[in-house]
Amino acid sequence: MTVREVAKAIGHDHAKTGALLSYLKSRGVLELTPDLTWRIAAQSGDA
Repeated sequence: MTVREVAKAIGHDHAKTGALLSYLKSRGVLELTPDLTWRIAAQSGDA
């Protein structure tokens, strides 16, 4: 999902959502793909 799609889905504005997604990326929860969409990061121990 793009930042805009996530923002719409959770009912928050684009800027706050972008900041949240960046924070989650820094914590290893999310990954930003080359096509600028977000996905849940593979966790250690995941098959």
